[in-house]
Formats: sequence, structure tokens, C-alpha cells
Amino acid sequence: MTTGRPIAALYTAAIFVAAALLFLVQPLLGKMVLPRAGGSPQVWNTAMVFFQTALLAGYLYAHLSVRWLGVRRQAMLHLVVLAIPLFALPIALPDGYPPVEGGQSGWIIGVLIVAVGAPFFVLAAASPLLQRWLASTDHESASDPYFLYAGSNLGSLAGLLAFPLLLEPLLPASAQARIWTIGYGVFVALAALCAIVVIRGARRVDTRAETAFARPPEAEPAVSGRDRWFWIAASAVPSALLLGVTQYLTSEIAPTSLLWVLPLGVYLATFVAAFARRTIVSSERVSRLLAIAVVVAALVQLARIVDPQWAVAFLHLAVLALAGLLCHTRLAASRPATSHLTEYYLLISTGGALGGTFSALIAPVVFDFIAEYPIAVVFACLFRFQVAPGDTTMGVLRWAYKGGRLDVALPAALGVFIFSAVAVTRQLGSLPDGVMVILVAVIPTIACFLFSPRPIRFALGAAVLLLAAQSGQMYRGAILHSERTFFGVHRVATDPENAVRILYHGATVHGVQSADLARATEPLAYYHPSGPAGNLVAAFGRQQEKRSLALVGVGTGALAVLAGADQRVTLYEIDPAIVRIAEGGEFFTFLANTRASHETVVGDGRLELSRTANRYDLIVLDAFSSGTVPIHLLTREAFDLYLERIEPNGALLFHISNRHLDLAPVLAAQARDLGLAAFEWVDVRAEGDVERGIFGSHWVLLARSPQDLDYVPVAGWRPFDLSAATRAWTDDFSDLLSVQRWN
Repeated sequence: MTTGRPIAALYTAAIFVAAALLFLVQPLLGKMVLPRAGGSPQVWNTAMVFFQTALLAGYLYAHLSVRWLGVRRQAMLHLVVLAIPLFALPIALPDGYPPVEGGQSGWIIGVLIVAVGAPFFVLAAASPLLQRWLASTDHESASDPYFLYAGSNLGSLAGLLAFPLLLEPLLPASAQARIWTIGYGVFVALAALCAIVVIRGARRVDTRAETAFARPPEAEPAVSGRDRWFWIAASAVPSALLLGVTQYLTSEIAPTSLLWVLPLGVYLATFVAAFARRTIVSSERVSRLLAIAVVVAALVQLARIVDPQWAVAFLHLAVLALAGLLCHTRLAASRPATSHLTEYYLLISTGGALGGTFSALIAPVVFDFIAEYPIAVVFACLFRFQVAPGDTTMGVLRWAYKGGRLDVALPAALGVFIFSAVAVTRQLGSLPDGVMVILVAVIPTIACFLFSPRPIRFALGAAVLLLAAQSGQMYRGAILHSERTFFGVHRVATDPENAVRILYHGATVHGVQSADLARATEPLAYYHPSGPAGNLVAAFGRQQEKRSLALVGVGTGALAVLAGADQRVTLYEIDPAIVRIAEGGEFFTFLANTRASHETVVGDGRLELSRTANRYDLIVLDAFSSGTVPIHLLTREAFDLYLERIEPNGALLFHISNRHLDLAPVLAAQARDLGLAAFEWVDVRAEGDVERGIFGSHWVLLARSPQDLDYVPVAGWRPFDLSAATRAWTDDFSDLLSVQRWN
């Protein structure tokens, strides 16, 4: 009899390694493709679609092959399938670049198929397949192998953390690919041993383990259509919520590139807890805690509280953790008999893909704000358990929990109250902020919490609160324009006094213009003539021999207004929405008022510069001011391109103002290794300047020699300290962790 720990350890190890490799290869391949395909989210979104499709294909193969062949013959077949990807390793991208005119998504998918399609498919099938194999043996856990799914997600979590913490800081991508190949070899050996256990005639017996999931065979229910839809829904909602929380945190709270790791880690941890052998916390308790977390998160959003950032981020992660744990615990509790195991995992994967597709691909097109977060929260609340009136301590309010009619009426009344209160406070105008917060935030969230014993009523109440929070009703200034693209949410708003118009990308200001016509041609924010960029470009505009200026990153087009009448400005912008906002003239008029001729090129700055033969006297790279830093614009290969695209006496100006990343050592490394003259200006502004719309900023100026910068005013600029330089980034190596600001 093949009982005992060794067999369980073998299967757990194989599944753990497979899951870790899956989560290692995804960021690795995305990073390898990025320099060729550009910094567009289209690259990451297309890669995500490929990985989700390949995962579904692996689960479908596991389900159908076992169903058609039976376990033993399927195991024999799989020994061959395991070996096939070995001929496609190590991972390497095929030669070539995406087509200039369209077809980029198809090119990316083709590259990923060639580079990693076969091994990814095999690894994707590992978890459901090996669990089904174990279920066919006479092992003591054969009747309930679902605990291995916790091991799978633990492996995913290990792979997730290993990439940014270990592999990326220490090794180039090529070395990471070789290590990944070795890891795949280890998995093949482990999986082959698991297959041999099955092929040698292990059989399933009726032994049942003493686990939290143990169920006598006579109690195993038939699988109904309702069960299947529940599995899809219970996996789709946390998947959508994962991406919604990630998008919200990285856009509205702390736009830092590493923040995506935390939500994904929390999401995987809920799977581990839900499918563990022993129940960690009851679903009923999680249901109650979720109601508390949701109303507190709604209160924070309504009151527009964003500091301290770590506390706000923790709150939203708690919502994800509780919602994910509730859905996944109920999903685990509804697992079927092992004869339906592969179908169960196929439908879980289908639900995850549907949730991810909604948040990553559909929501950015349909909504002009991050709607996927509140929508997923509302659906998660529907998984809560209903509390009977007698179970509450709300004695006098017990009548409010009876019947279903009030489930719609009370949330509707709550919505009327909120929007009426907002309208009244705006009409009065003189109410203190605290009074407004009490009226439109505190009172409504307390009312919503009273709905919590009834899941539908509470979910609709939460929808009202979150809709009010996301609609911009709590802005003191007016929202003139709101638009969402794959690059984020763009808003044009005024300040409370209507003195300036502000362009926001998420929570980051990307440009300011005065509403006073007398100051309409005065660049504000980071571009004021008294600051580094405005100072330099204004001096550049006075040089008759300087003819061409390139701006990578348009923003409001503020710097272009400082160019001279005989100069030509080329603006490179990856997001067409920003181009429309800057050029339309309705919100910002810098481009309309510039004396220089100008043209706009839509596309990734590095790719578009590589496609032109034009040379510039000055290239301004202003693409690093938010947290989602385009790494491929900071590598040695990118710098080689920039130096090819500037005139012999040309210069490069980098804007590296950033609350979360210190990019100065990265630029210092490139300046050191390339022997460039380097200067910086850290502009610190007083409160009075900020009130007038003039912000502090940090800029780095590079040229082949100091003589190329003779026209630049000396005041403010100082030699750039190259002693802090880190290891130079290349397309093969970068390390975001090393430049993270932790204070």
C-alpha cells in the first residue's frame, strides 16, 4: 500500500515547483518583451491574456485527457508530454520586432508561444492533473487531495516573491531564464516519479483521512448546473477584485510599481488558507468582518483620506483578503467528489479568467473611473451569510431586516440622501469640510452598516457609497473632464477657487495652467520658468542655432510654449487621450499658444525614436514622474539610442521627481559608464509657491561635454553626484527594489 508521508510530499513538491515556475516566468517574459514592444499596457495586457489562455488550455487538457483515457493511460501519455518542452528550452525570444502598423498584439502572442508556450502549458496542467493522480491511488489522502491546491498557491506565492526580491536584483534576465530551465527539469523529474506511482498500479481505496474536508462516500452529492455556476462566480469575483484593488492602489493611493506584489500575495494567501487541511477562520466570521472592512473603506474613500498611505493601503488589502477568503472558503467547501476534480479546477480557472478579463480589458473601455473595484466589492458582499433577525442585537431595528422589499428601497433612499446632501453643501458653499464629511460620509456609512445582516441590502448600500466616492462628488473643485484608457484614469479639474486647471493621472499631477488669461502662457507645476526645466527650455528657446526639441511625455504641453519662433517641437506621447487633452484647447492652451511649430507622434517614446532618423538639439524625457516607471527608457540600450538621436552638441534632460522611487542612481550609472557630463537641480518650493501652482521638482541634465551646455544658466544647476551610482540597467537587467524609497 502506497501510504504515508513520502507520496504526499512527492506530489506536494511537484505541484509547488510547477506553481512557482508559472509565477516566475510571467514577469520574466513580460520584462524580456518590453524593450521590443514598448511600454504600453497593451504589452502587459496581451501577455496576461496569453498566460490566462494557456492556463485554461492546461486545465482543459488535464480534464479531457483523464476523462477520455483514464488515469493510468493518461499518466503514460503525460510522460511524453513532459519531455516535449525540453527541446524548446532555455527560454529565448525569437528575432524580430512588432509591425509598425497594427498587429502588435498578435506579434506578442506569437513571441510568447514560441518562447514559453509548451512548458507553460505543461506546468499549467500540473495542479489538477497531479491531484487527480493522487486521488486514484490508495494513499490515505486519496479521497480528498484538495489540500494540494493550497500547496500550489503556496508555490505561486513563493515564485511571486522570489522574482522581485531575489532573481531581479541579483541576475540578468538571461541568467534567470537558465535557472528557470533548471527548475523545469526538476519539475519534470518530480512529475515523472508521480506518474510512475500511478502507472505501477496504485489503486484508490475507500480510506478517508481525518481532515476538515473529509466526507463519507455516501454523502458525496451529484454535481448540478448550479454548482458549476457557483464555482465560476466564486472564483471570478476575487480575480476581478484583485486587479481592481491593484489598479486603485497604484493609481489613487501610492503609484509605486512594486505595490502590485502585495495584492497578488494576499490573493494567493486566501487560496492557501481556504484549501488548508484545517479551517483557520469560519466563513460566518469572515462574512461579518467583511461588512466592517467595506464600510470603513467606503468612509475613507468618501472622505478622500489618502494619508498615511500605508494605513489606507492596508485597509483596501484587508477588503481584498476578507472578500477573497470568504469566496474561496465557500468555494473549497463546495468541492465535488474526486471524479469531478479536473472539471472543478477547469471551472475555477474559467472564473478567474473571466474576472481578470473584466477588470483588465473590459472595465477600462466601458468606465471612465476604476469601476471594477467597487463592482467586485459589491458582488463579493453577495457571498455573505444572512443574519436572522433574532441573531442581532439591534432589537428595535429588527423590523428593518424583514422581507425583501426594503432590500432595494433602503439603499435607494441612502443614495438620495447622499446626493441631496452634496447638492445642499455645495449650494451653501461655506460649510466646513468636517460638516460635509459627517453629512455625506459618516452618516451614510453608519446607515449602510445597519444593512449588513441582509447581504443583498448591504451589497446595494455599499454600491451606493462606493459610487458616490468614485463619482467625484467629494471634490471641492469641479471635474471638467474624466477619461480612462489602458494607461490610467485622466481627470481635468479645477482647484476650489477655480484659479487653475489641473491634469491628474490617477493621484499624480501632470500639469497645471492658470485660469487667468494674463498667466495663460506661463508654465506652472514642474515647468515654471524659475524652475529647472522651464529655466533650461526658455534658455534653449533663445538660441538661434538650436532648431529642434523633442519632448517624450506631453502632459499639458507646457514646455513647448517656451520654445522659440524658429524652433520645431516634436512631442512623443504614448496615450492618445493625453494628446487630445493637450491639443484640444478646451482645457489647456499651451500648445495653441506656442510660437514654435510642433507635431505630435503617438506611440512609445523609445520605439518611435528608433523609427525616426531625426536628430534633436535637446530631448526632454518626462515619463518618470508617476510610479509606473517605464524601465526600458532607462537602460543602456535606450541611452545608446538617445545619444544617436541628439546632435553632436545636444543634451538630454530627465524629469525624475518621484515620491516612491529614487532614480538618480540609475541615471548616475549611465552617465558614469558613458562618460557624460552630468548636472542636477533639486528644486524645493515654499508653501506660497505651491499655492500659486508652482511645484518643486528634480531634473538631471546630461551632455557629451560641459561645453555643450554653455547656453544653460548656471544658477540652480550643480554637478551630478556619480558616487551614488548603482549597477547600470540594461534590457537584460534592472532592479526596482534597489531604488525604492522606504520612508
